[in-house]
Amino acid sequence: MAGSLETIFNPKSVAIVGASEVPGKAGERRTRSLLQGGFQGRVFPINPKRDRIFGLPAYPSVAEVPEEVDLVMIVIPPRFIPEAVAQSVQKGAKGIVIITAGLGETGEEGKRIEAEILRIASEGGARVIGPNCSGLFSASAKMNLLGVPPIKPGPFSILAQSGNIIDSLTHYGRLRGVGFSKIISAGNAIGLQFHEYIEYLGEDPDTRVILLYLEGIKEGGRLVEVARQVSQRKPIVAIKVGRTKAGARAAASHTGALAGDDQVVDAALRQAGVIRVANVDELFDVGLCFAGMPLPKGRRVAIFSEGGGDNSIAADNAERAGLEVPLLPPEAQEKIEPHLLQGMPAHNPIDYGGTAEENPEVIVRVVEALMEEETVDCLYMTGFFGGFKEIIAPHVAELEEKAARELVRLVREAGKPLVVHTSFANEPIKALEILREGGIFVTPSSERAAQGLAQMVRFFLRREELKEARPVEVTGVDSERARKIIEGVKASGRRNLLETEARELLEVYGVKMPPAVLAESPEEAAEAASVMGFPVVLKVVSP
Repeated sequence: MAGSLETIFNPKSVAIVGASEVPGKAGERRTRSLLQGGFQGRVFPINPKRDRIFGLPAYPSVAEVPEEVDLVMIVIPPRFIPEAVAQSVQKGAKGIVIITAGLGETGEEGKRIEAEILRIASEGGARVIGPNCSGLFSASAKMNLLGVPPIKPGPFSILAQSGNIIDSLTHYGRLRGVGFSKIISAGNAIGLQFHEYIEYLGEDPDTRVILLYLEGIKEGGRLVEVARQVSQRKPIVAIKVGRTKAGARAAASHTGALAGDDQVVDAALRQAGVIRVANVDELFDVGLCFAGMPLPKGRRVAIFSEGGGDNSIAADNAERAGLEVPLLPPEAQEKIEPHLLQGMPAHNPIDYGGTAEENPEVIVRVVEALMEEETVDCLYMTGFFGGFKEIIAPHVAELEEKAARELVRLVREAGKPLVVHTSFANEPIKALEILREGGIFVTPSSERAAQGLAQMVRFFLRREELKEARPVEVTGVDSERARKIIEGVKASGRRNLLETEARELLEVYGVKMPPAVLAESPEEAAEAASVMGFPVVLKVVSP
């Protein structure tokens, strides 16, 4: 399947239905971002009121484009979209990106138009992205159909249901120096589904980490299956909204997505090997950890700093995040103690205050010893690395830069991750830039440093579990009866099973249930209770 999306993400030609030069219009922004992004293929602006747009010949309709078109983007009112889709199919389009909102998320008429769009596209062999989406970005094609400023290429790919979150994430990524391979705004997702995008990104050689923003989940079983396969090769980090009633309500009003029971969603994502995070900061923190560093092989972390205070905070954060801070064995301590002030222990955490500030080479020697130590899985530097120039003396800056290069080398050679918390993280300091460019995660937050490591550990351990996991074989199941139960629920317009339906489904799969009777009046309830015997429990069955 992934191969069938290649033309969508690397088209040789793009038509923009609703192209414009009027500043601020959705069609203008995306036409401009496509051209400014350096797209090398042919671009066909479609606008019946213009002869030229941004210096290119404009066409009244897709039907009048003089050649076949690989990808069509549509930004016109809903009632005109089916005809534009039909013309796109006739021109051989493999992908149709529909930016227009006000369709299925607004009511029955919008759903009717969506169904017509999907029918026309499917019959013509085209895949639909959206509607109610922001567009696409593909670094490999230099294709920016998002209508946002130029995007730096890099190892992350974003897949999101929300359009506005795409704008926020691309801007935030730019602030953090992050680049992207693919960015996909799925919108209402009437055509291409999340699991299909994930499968494609799993095979994309330029994507190292997949970042998801989920509001609701369609075809959940298939999504879990695909994500489990892809997470064996690449980390998938997700924000799934709807943890609260307010969040679920906002998601439903936005894309028409139903958020679903959060406990079920949480369990499904864990089963799929997907790392769930709570906010955008954590999304990028965890993504940066995975993009640039080797995975830890366990929970044991070594902590080190210029002082006991930072070490104590880091140790608390580490254990609270689920990491272990073990005492180092005597032989490891003996390697480290010569680099500390006389009498300072090297048990873990390690305090090299008084020696490292003037001579950052001390940090390199400590890290070297920890990288060699078998009882250490990952490393956590805390304190004010990068600020020695300001705190000690200007000449130390050059020594910090040299130490930073050595730390990058040690991480690569030893295959253990190192996170760095420093109070100078937000300042433009060369030593810290060297660390970041080398893939080391640098943050101004001790807690976020610990969380980043902990998520890497959980991913590694979960991935190992999934390698050994085998599907549960269930025999003697009346599959037809189970299918009818689910179809009955869907036919009634519900997404949740009543208790009676849930009980029946569990019984079909061989789960033993206590006896129960559905009573439709107080008299029926009393009679059932007398037959079953007391005590009994009453529970309301209601959709």
